[in-house]
Amino acid sequence: TLVINGENDFTLPVETAQQPFFDMLGTPDADKRMVWIEGGHVTTDRNALIRESLTWLERYHGPVSTGRR
Repeated sequence: TLVINGENDFTLPVETAQQPFFDMLGTPDADKRMVWIEGGHVTTDRNALIRESLTWLERYHGPVSTGRR
């Protein structure tokens, strides 16, 4: 389970919403990760969002092959 949130989210603050949610997930600790990206409820750092998502997906599904050389 990958959870990505804004570190300055005013709607769902880290201490009272994000962290308790993450802690209650039934996923084993080795298979869950929480990442905070700069920004509020909606981050503008799309590169960080994509990087974290692809790294996580590659961990469980392997690298993507485009069929090109």
